[in-house]
Amino acid sequence: MKKITSIENKIKIGTTNPFKVYCDSGLKLFVMKCRNEGSNGKSLFNELVGYRVAKALSLPTPDFEIARLSQELIDRTPALMSIKAEPGECFISEWIDGITGGLPAHMRSASNKEDFPGILFLDQLLMNVDRGGNRGNWLLEKKTKNITLIDFGYIFRIAQIWDKISLNQDMITPPVLIKELDEELYQNLVSQITGDYPFSKIERSVKNLTDETKQSFLEGIPSSWNISCDDLLAAKEFLYFQFDHYQDIINSLSKKFKL
Repeated sequence: MKKITSIENKIKIGTTNPFKVYCDSGLKLFVMKCRNEGSNGKSLFNELVGYRVAKALSLPTPDFEIARLSQELIDRTPALMSIKAEPGECFISEWIDGITGGLPAHMRSASNKEDFPGILFLDQLLMNVDRGGNRGNWLLEKKTKNITLIDFGYIFRIAQIWDKISLNQDMITPPVLIKELDEELYQNLVSQITGDYPFSKIERSVKNLTDETKQSFLEGIPSSWNISCDDLLAAKEFLYFQFDHYQDIINSLSKKFKL
């Protein structure tokens, strides 16, 4: 497990207090999210699960992993102390040089428009409520020109306060589409989707998921994040339910956006 060795700076956007950091593995820059006064273990759990699902579906996301933040580094970093950062396991993702905003021009110039239906699908599958109105969560990579997915802290509809009751309530067929899909930023994305059946790529990715891969989404969760057995089981049941009803999600999205 990597160890956070130095802090580059705090990222001003976002409510989870992200930081640019370096690890003991070299000069690569990462974005770190840790437990603090505004972000608990469920927020980190959401990040890890969201990134894992996105990567398994072959959607563009930075590389990511769990790392360790020491009390010693917190004690000598005023910015960490000011947010009451807690030591222990944290979530890191590779820093990507890009432009945020989700603007129409970004969507038109993107090189991975074939992923756009999958992005819609993923956010509905995970009930991610923090992309529709958050320009900071739409990243156009400068190098690849990909629209890349970052930040999954607000999945499961009510972010870091979800529990087994809320997840059980959201297991509905046909699915209730999240209201954030009506936001302008998704409209910018949808305007660039073409083809007779644009969901074919993401549909293949879902069909190719193995049971082993699905189980891996919830494995290796640090105990310091305090995810109870009941909540872990509820998250598993919710994800399996959503994948079992993937076609209902696609049908609902197709109808809503006339795709």
